[in-house]
Amino acid sequence: MGAKNFDHFLAEFSYPVRFFFILTIGTLCWVEPFFLPENSIGGVTAIVAQGHFLLGYLYQYKAGKMNQAYAMLYLPVAVLLFGASIFLPVERLIYVLAATYFLVHYFYDERYLLKERAEFSGWKITLPTIAVLFAETLYRYAGLRYALLLQLAFVVSAAYMLWLILSEILRIHRLSARNWYFLATFCIAATLTLSGKAAPGSLNPNALNFLILMHCANWYWRYVEKFSADRKLLRRFSVETVIINLFLGVLMFFRFHSSYSVFVSALAGVLFVHPYFQVWSLLHFVVTYRPADNMNWIPMRASA
Repeated sequence: MGAKNFDHFLAEFSYPVRFFFILTIGTLCWVEPFFLPENSIGGVTAIVAQGHFLLGYLYQYKAGKMNQAYAMLYLPVAVLLFGASIFLPVERLIYVLAATYFLVHYFYDERYLLKERAEFSGWKITLPTIAVLFAETLYRYAGLRYALLLQLAFVVSAAYMLWLILSEILRIHRLSARNWYFLATFCIAATLTLSGKAAPGSLNPNALNFLILMHCANWYWRYVEKFSADRKLLRRFSVETVIINLFLGVLMFFRFHSSYSVFVSALAGVLFVHPYFQVWSLLHFVVTYRPADNMNWIPMRASA
């Protein structure tokens, strides 16, 4: 298969692949309380997210972005966040900041993963998912353990989502694959959020994990698309991805089996233990922000 044909193949299957991610990741997140070990999805999320962070640093380095200006931003923020997490009782605050910043990151970064323009109107359909998961953040990490909070967030967000969907159907007499994708994401995130807290079912802690895993999966797929024209780059990226995630998986194993190596277990703890994991998340968001992302917050014409 030639490079152009391979690019066409990837373009044709872009949304089917994303729907496969939704189905697979959503199913795993849903069944954990019934069939999987406790916190298994959380552990996988930590490994995949740290792999995403490390690969991000690697490709920033390859692109020559790790310069003096980068260090002047990264190092003070790292010292501040790690210092606060070690010496101050701010663990809950760091949880809230990391989860909230992730939702902001999701809002502006998904357009890059879908190769779309930076403008607010094209991303309104992400807001219901963000609102539901922000309510989940307040419920889990800010101590606002009120089922009414989750129910209210769901009702308002679902009504807004329904309005967006009906508006598109009335305008063009169909629902685009893009918006089917965001509708499915919202439905699964809301189901996981409400389960066992504001709706009957087994208590499910994986609503945020679902969106994090979706974001990482879409990021990997975007890089497969990006490197599809150069098989050498694609193979290198694939090898780097496998090696980094295997390395992190080994570190996670040693974290839970510290008798093999106390040193490696402690090293893994710096990467995976709360709130350090949240600190790494915040650092990732800080250094991946782009000035063009500001356009995501300015209401403009409808995007194509």
